[in-house]
Amino acid sequence: MKKNIFIIIAFLSALATTPTPSLAAFCMSCARDECSSTLDFRGHCAAETFSCLNKNCARGCSSCESGYKLEAHTFQPDGCSNSKTVYSCVKESSGGGTDPGEDCDGTCDGCSVLPTFSPYENISTDPGYAMSTTSKCNTQTCNCENKTSFSCADGYYGTASCDLFALVGSSRNCTGCTKCPTLGGTDAFTQWFLIGAPGGSSITDCFIKANIELNDSTGTYVFESRCNYKQ
Repeated sequence: MKKNIFIIIAFLSALATTPTPSLAAFCMSCARDECSSTLDFRGHCAAETFSCLNKNCARGCSSCESGYKLEAHTFQPDGCSNSKTVYSCVKESSGGGTDPGEDCDGTCDGCSVLPTFSPYENISTDPGYAMSTTSKCNTQTCNCENKTSFSCADGYYGTASCDLFALVGSSRNCTGCTKCPTLGGTDAFTQWFLIGAPGGSSITDCFIKANIELNDSTGTYVFESRCNYKQ
């Protein structure tokens, strides 16, 4: 009986002197709906990422908007021996201004140093006219500058001239564009491609699309290819 007591005491003494194992363990990935807390590294992301360890989650970026670059962060929740890398987006200098100043690093929020064109859209208050906006970063002031351009709408030709500013719902007093002639009651077009100004510069830019059935005093016919008007 005494021998057994000594064995138990010796075993307990051995446990007391054994170093306590680390509580950190390899944490498995978890699902989005298992998050108990979330760290958010997003901001100016072009595409986002999601990571989860031990019910702790992080949201970051896999690519950035123009003018921003990825910056790595280590995501290691308490109790985990492993970690993941999460990226945020921070500003990067694009150069440009010779003396941009202390508060300007040569970039603009949400605006590229290269011109970005918006598609031309018809002006509802001025039929026959369309407008587009060009955005470009001024690298000396770090301001995004917009420039508005006007054009004849698709099916019209000439040189558009419109007031730059107008109240909402008010006419821009546009002038300079003429509607293309119709053929057999069929409207003509001027826009060949989806990009660029939709209007033509002269009547010879007006055309009837191919494969449209037309009728006149000579009968019914179809153009096999696009047919432009001649002067």
